[in-house]
Amino acid sequence: MLVTSSDPANTRHLAAVNVDAVIWIPEIEEALWPAIRSARVAGTLNAIAAAFDDCDDLPLPLRTALAVACRSTRPVRSVGRLAHTVGRDRSSLWRLWDRHIGSPQIRLTDFLGWVILLRCASHKAPGRKWLAVCTELGTNPEHLGRLAKRLMGCTLRDLTVGGPAFVLRHFAHHVLQPLLGPRLQQIAANCNTLLVDESTHGR
Repeated sequence: MLVTSSDPANTRHLAAVNVDAVIWIPEIEEALWPAIRSARVAGTLNAIAAAFDDCDDLPLPLRTALAVACRSTRPVRSVGRLAHTVGRDRSSLWRLWDRHIGSPQIRLTDFLGWVILLRCASHKAPGRKWLAVCTELGTNPEHLGRLAKRLMGCTLRDLTVGGPAFVLRHFAHHVLQPLLGPRLQQIAANCNTLLVDESTHGR
């Protein structure tokens, strides 16, 4: 993350700089905290992906697919797209999930939905419409609203108020704990940091 002035010289040099976000100094008050929050959610999802990488009791194609879904900055919206990304067919991923997860309460498509909710919640900033967030991340508010209702029993208004910490608490309880068990401790520090920061800074 880079904070800099928006003069022409700095703008020209940005093409050679590899950063997650650029914050212009005049916009720092309104833009810095949302950018930090988004970066921390990305870090948490990367930690979740690493936990799946090390999850030897899951078959390699399945844990690779789950890790890829977590690491994708533009959320994967369907099992078919995920299968294409990792070079598998959709039915084989479904079979692996059903065989090794075997929980009717947690479907593979639901796992992808949780990641979409978390990514979108992390990009929502005060004054920014859900339409802009969803357009950036390749979805739409109607789809996001259906996911929020089905997976969390809440509305987009609730999601705005709760922020990514609200999603993460439910994701950890309903999905990560059953899937990762003790490995969930590997990401506890990232999750706790996010939860504390959300309560400190608000949404």
